Amino acid sequence: MTTPIYIRSPNSRAYAYALAAAWNVGTWLPDPDWALAQDADVWEKFQRDPVIAHAMAQRLHSVTSIDPSVQPGGKDEQSQRAADWFEDWLNQINNLTQSRYQSAKAIFLARSYGYVGGERKEATIGGKRDQWWISTHIEFPDRRRFQFVPMKTRMEGEIQRTRYSVDVQMWSNDAHDWVTIPPEHMRRFIVITYDDEESRLGYGRGLMAALYLPFFAKTTIQREGLDGLQRWAKGIPVVTMDSRVGSVNKDNAKQRQKWLDTILKMNASGGLVMEKGDSLDLKFPSGEGANAALAWIESLNREMTQAILGSVLPTGGGADVGSNARAETEAESSQILIQYDRKLLDEAYSRTLVDLAWTMNRPQLVRAGIWTAKRPKLVSVHESRMDPKGFADMAKVITETGVPIRLDEYYERTGLTRPGPDDAVVERPAAPDPFGGMGAAMGGAFPTGGTKPLPSEMPSPLEAARARVAETLAGEAGGTPGAEPEGTSASA
Repeated sequence: MTTPIYIRSPNSRAYAYALAAAWNVGTWLPDPDWALAQDADVWEKFQRDPVIAHAMAQRLHSVTSIDPSVQPGGKDEQSQRAADWFEDWLNQINNLTQSRYQSAKAIFLARSYGYVGGERKEATIGGKRDQWWISTHIEFPDRRRFQFVPMKTRMEGEIQRTRYSVDVQMWSNDAHDWVTIPPEHMRRFIVITYDDEESRLGYGRGLMAALYLPFFAKTTIQREGLDGLQRWAKGIPVVTMDSRVGSVNKDNAKQRQKWLDTILKMNASGGLVMEKGDSLDLKFPSGEGANAALAWIESLNREMTQAILGSVLPTGGGADVGSNARAETEAESSQILIQYDRKLLDEAYSRTLVDLAWTMNRPQLVRAGIWTAKRPKLVSVHESRMDPKGFADMAKVITETGVPIRLDEYYERTGLTRPGPDDAVVERPAAPDPFGGMGAAMGGAFPTGGTKPLPSEMPSPLEAARARVAETLAGEAGGTPGAEPEGTSASA
């Protein structure tokens, strides 16, 4: 038997006693998962609920939909070569995408274990042919096969003190017993612990605990609702008996039992024989109870979806979606959760796989000249960029106020590529003729491209016509516009 660490009061002394009791159970640290304590099969039941299963799959797929990239540990050539080698090594794992999906279930189960299997064989990796140890696959034993055993060691010395540690044990199907995992084997496990705290005793806290109560309420309503639906569809039989003393039905107890048996048989039979003097009616309940049940179920579905995704909108839940601003806010909330989950995966996979790749291939990496290189890491979370249109609109407002913007930053934030000297570019479209084509008719008096002049700077149609006539007359006379022809007096 284990001592559960359930705290009924925020009193610090009570917490200290509970924590001490948990650490002195003598055999193993108890798993404080409240949902599993209520129902050992709750995880399997979650998989059969379409709303929960869909929301969980959506979050897991969103988290693992982006393949991690290998990021060099430094900018030097050796670090880049090490990153290229590790990328080739990583590609040998035949179920990397599926393994990340399984590992991400720690979001709900609080903890996940992935055992990295491999073999040593001759292969060319990173351009070097050698006897490499290669990871070929990752296996996922059930988290319930692991337990933590507290170890208390008395440290001898000038000051006697007690050292506490924890051994990880795994249930062996071969030995039919718990077996302590040696440290050299433990490092081959990709372990992800979600929301770990001191009171969680190393087991972590998954979303399964938050989902249990609304799930339990929903299943209860559904079970009762099915019974109510049956009564609504078939009606409730109501028998009226003559219970007066001296009546034909003298043995009323036997008669009532007879009628109860008959009512139960009505579910499978369509006919009924009644005795004279008795009557049977069918009462049909109203649909108000069903409407209330459906409303409760819808509310509980929304609660569970929001707990999993941080929003109800990604699943299309609810008819009243709300404004675009709300949709953007909830989408951002969901994205924050997904980014955090990806970072957990990246850290765990980088820590285990990079360490294994270097530790198991030390002589080979020495010969390849990259043993001392800064080790790479896996990255699937990248700095988010502002929406290109949003940034372009913002840049337009800023430049109109006279504040300069670096061209490099503009290309970086919008995701556009700076064109080279020989690249064809999209020309700026010509500005529309403000006079509906009159400008072209008047000899191009109005600009058709570039910056549109201010209204005060634009010549009027009359001025443009006068200028055109004067230019034509000057050309015919061979003189200068505005000059008097030779031999012509002012009076003429």
